[in-house]
Amino acid sequence: MEVSIIPVGSKTTSIGEYVVEAVKLLEKDGAKYEVTPMGTIVEGELKELLRLAERMHRAVIGRGVARVVTTITIDD
Repeated sequence: MEVSIIPVGSKTTSIGEYVVEAVKLLEKDGAKYEVTPMGTIVEGELKELLRLAERMHRAVIGRGVARVVTTITIDD
């Protein structure tokens, strides 16, 4: 799965701090992933990937941004 999470309405144009929050979840979960300039690629079973994508999305919302746009691409 490729997941891209974009905070909308943050006070800065840099999204690095939000990416770090989402990646921390992947590390904690022991997921196999690769961060790229356009998104993060995560390997695993579909059910688990969707669960991770939701957790990543909610982690960025938890950082106090007004809105979050999450795009998921699944290659199954």
